Amino acid sequence: MRKVISALLSVALALCAVPAAVFAAENEASVPSATYERYDFNEDGYIDALDVAFLFRYYLITTNDKVSDTIRLGVTEDISKKIAEFGDFNKDGRVNSVDGTLFLKYVISFTNCKIEDFEPQYYSAIVSESVEKGDVNGDGVIDAVDASNILSFYAINSTGADIVKSSQLVCRYKGDMNGDGIVDSVDASQALKIYAKNSAN
Repeated sequence: MRKVISALLSVALALCAVPAAVFAAENEASVPSATYERYDFNEDGYIDALDVAFLFRYYLITTNDKVSDTIRLGVTEDISKKIAEFGDFNKDGRVNSVDGTLFLKYVISFTNCKIEDFEPQYYSAIVSESVEKGDVNGDGVIDAVDASNILSFYAINSTGADIVKSSQLVCRYKGDMNGDGIVDSVDASQALKIYAKNSAN
């Protein structure tokens, strides 16, 4: 059972993201449009891999005496309350791996993800406090590759296209270098400046 949960969690951790409004519009049969906000567990405006991951992590936390800090990371009291209230997808009175699997299926069903786009290593870059803003590939340095990735994310996001790769998802969380709430060419430029400064030293 643990191996199954681990495998599902790995997929969930690196899935693609989609705006919550799209989730409501395209999956009204599964999740009523009036209530889609309840499934955005971390309240970032998107129903995505992170919400699925938080549900699995909540399940692990509530069913195990000893849980690592990595599993607990980001699972706040508010997130826990929301999952406890709305995470029982099959209505059997408990939140468990079955609910996580159902939620995962919902998320996959309205995206155009491909299995080759599942890159679990990027999830740690999203949630890890040790990975600084701008280091969107999580390799420990901010360089031209990061600037290019940020710029690519900005171009894709500007057209309204779906964010379908986990590497693009990282940019949403780690690409906003100036803290203005958007990831754009200014952030890419800032990443390049840091790279140039570090290269000169």
